[in-house]
Amino acid sequence: MTLKFESKLVENITNFRRLESETLPHTHDKASLLFYLRQRAETNAKIMAENNIIIDQELRPVLANIGDAKTADSLFTLAQRLYTYNTNLDDGLALEIHKGIITWARTNGDIDRLVRNLYCAGYIYQQILSLMVARKNYGFFYEEALDAFKEAASYKSQYADIDSRETRMYINRCLGNVYVVLTSLRGRDAENTMHLFFDAVDSAIGFWSDEAITSFDSDFPWAAFISNAHQNVCGWEQILRGQPRHEQNPEIVRRVCESFAFLDANRNAVNINKFWSTSRTENSRRFNKYFQGKISHQELIEELRAAASAAKDDDYSSKGIYESFFVSFLLINQLELSDKADEKSTRDEIGTILASVIRYFRNVPSGVSRNDITFNSALASCAKYTGKLLDVNEYIDLLLKFTSYSHLPTYVHTIKVRDLTEILTKYFLSNSPQLFIGICGAVDAEDVIKHQDEILKMTCTAALCHDIGKVVYLDTISLHSRKLYDFEFDIIKKHARMDILMQANNETMACIADVITGHHKWFDGSHGYEAGFNNIKSNYRFIIDMVAVSDSIDAATDTIGRSYAQSISLEQVIKEIQDGANTRYSPIIAKALSNEHLASQIRQCIGQGREDAYYEAYLDIIRQKEQDKEETV
Repeated sequence: MTLKFESKLVENITNFRRLESETLPHTHDKASLLFYLRQRAETNAKIMAENNIIIDQELRPVLANIGDAKTADSLFTLAQRLYTYNTNLDDGLALEIHKGIITWARTNGDIDRLVRNLYCAGYIYQQILSLMVARKNYGFFYEEALDAFKEAASYKSQYADIDSRETRMYINRCLGNVYVVLTSLRGRDAENTMHLFFDAVDSAIGFWSDEAITSFDSDFPWAAFISNAHQNVCGWEQILRGQPRHEQNPEIVRRVCESFAFLDANRNAVNINKFWSTSRTENSRRFNKYFQGKISHQELIEELRAAASAAKDDDYSSKGIYESFFVSFLLINQLELSDKADEKSTRDEIGTILASVIRYFRNVPSGVSRNDITFNSALASCAKYTGKLLDVNEYIDLLLKFTSYSHLPTYVHTIKVRDLTEILTKYFLSNSPQLFIGICGAVDAEDVIKHQDEILKMTCTAALCHDIGKVVYLDTISLHSRKLYDFEFDIIKKHARMDILMQANNETMACIADVITGHHKWFDGSHGYEAGFNNIKSNYRFIIDMVAVSDSIDAATDTIGRSYAQSISLEQVIKEIQDGANTRYSPIIAKALSNEHLASQIRQCIGQGREDAYYEAYLDIIRQKEQDKEETV
């Protein structure tokens, strides 16, 4: 049975993603680029409208009344077209379909379809959870993923009565995914998670070692299942690596060392190289020797130094990224834990290592996936450390290259918010300099004038960085061709939590961090996000207010690159801002927008200025790609 709307829905989603993510050719002049971008935005807006109708009027009624197994199987096929291990056309929509089938299967006692869809839903939950953990934002779908896998795994008690080989395999996968979910949260609550994790591992290994179970499907990769469990135990090395030896939990040390010994001894028997790279094995061997007291901390550092120096600076394979990034960060982490961490020689060495990492980062070819969890986790680590050492402008360039630069409309949005904020800042520096007292050390209005160039530069830099946290979802949610679900809006809100990339060790970084975290808070603090941030008490409140207004103006008026929202005129935006004065927006800024000269500057910025910005950004991206290509040849 084929769902009558399936082909059109999948075709629309595929076309939308292709158009939004395509690499633009190098042949456009300004006029052809703007024409193409407007046509693309119009096409994708139509696709979104059509998909919303299909989902609301055709898909959801079928989900609400599945009726029979054939319909359930047709829906499952659609969900698999939308999301599998190798495909992500629309994970949220696939999740909604799986949830609908789960409800039907529970009601009808269909164990085979229930287990299959619990696994698929749990896997999507798990991948979203993993994505957010890699960005240091916890909480998404932990319980949902765990509950789905546990429910499916509970059918192991009926293993002998289940006829379907496929269902038995899903049960085994879910047994393993229970501890995988717990592994992903080890950094959040290690002590409490540890006991749940080890219980789940022991339960799975015991089941997979039972001859009465393995006899059902002798060709199942039972040894690989067990090795995967031990791999996840070894993953707890990350907790131990970040602690001095005297603070390490002895139970975690024992279990990690035992699992590593198992994997090392059974390397060929369980085909462990398929799951665990040689580089990772060597690092685990080093750390296990240290955990057990067989080498000193200084000897561990020496071994990591040797490994870091051997990394090839032109290898951008998964292995190369691991060696060039993670070995270096492991070394930095251990240097910071050493007794000599405060010595100048140690700080100089960390700086040298970071300089090498940054060179590697800047030369990453454009073909390397920016959506790879390993790659983006490395970016977060790189940003964390480089913020301490790089010049602010170099640091911002590094971050922008791997976030906004990869998506033209987002990149232009950052440029225009900076430009609009610059216009507002200049206006208020001229007319109300007292609003900037306290910034850049200014003690009064006269002092503000003396520091106005410094204040303007810092404000523009913060505005440029306001959306840098969109690395969280830029390659996923931004490509959805439908109305977003509540959980997707929650993920979007996490881009205001990326102040973790900003170490507030100087005023510019502190200002950037507050702008990132607070630019979606209302002026009066009553609504918006990030919820835990108090914009009213920020030293940079007025800068946050200016960026918030600039963000709203640009987002609402872009007729070139935005396909998911209907643009409105500047006059309409100004009215909305003035209607929201004292609550959502600063009353001082709202009033200033009545100034015709200021409004004229803004109008030019979002008119001809935006067209120029799109073309210049397009040329910038082309130049960057050509430079990357030259540097890698």
